Amino acid sequence: MKFTLGLSVASLPTIYYLFVAPHGFLDVMLFQGARPVNGMNMYHVVLSVQGIFFQTAVTKIAALVFVTAILSLTYMVLRRRLPMLSSLVVLMLAYLIFAPVTNEQYLASLIPLALLSEKFNRKLYVFPLLFVAFYATYIYFAIPIFWTNAALHNLYTVIRGAWVEATGSYSGYIRYFISLSFAFLAFRNIHSHFPRTISSKVTLDIQLPKAG
Repeated sequence: MKFTLGLSVASLPTIYYLFVAPHGFLDVMLFQGARPVNGMNMYHVVLSVQGIFFQTAVTKIAALVFVTAILSLTYMVLRRRLPMLSSLVVLMLAYLIFAPVTNEQYLASLIPLALLSEKFNRKLYVFPLLFVAFYATYIYFAIPIFWTNAALHNLYTVIRGAWVEATGSYSGYIRYFISLSFAFLAFRNIHSHFPRTISSKVTLDIQLPKAG
């Protein structure tokens, strides 16, 4: 009951925006749904392929896979009658695995719920931290500080340039490996949320005739 109440309170801003500006809400949803594949997911390798038509085709396929996965897992969650917390964690992990656009910061929306779940694999936190190191670099989060004056801005340019030069030739391969590893571990974590069904064994009671 407490979890449901907290979830309802946290959803109030989204519900308010939906009723006050339904067209704006729909525009945002359509914009996100039409974005080409990007981010920390198994489609990341497409970014290294030149050609907008190929990327558009892969984006459509990824969207189909994403919708199929979400609908299938929703059916399984309802059929197995999982608790609400487990259901939300499962569906949010599925989003991070199958959605065409899943940037590493999206995991931040899952962390508050995941910390309440005993079945959530804490190792999943490592992959977004590794991904951002080879994508935006950690100093990216300190941009407000580096932008305060010209000297710090020049220092940021030098540090980022040196990092890109050192990792640029193979960073794409590392990011794709990190994305695949995250997807594999997250999928295993989804599987762990579903209770295992124990097959019933039929035992035969054979009575041997008594001797003499």
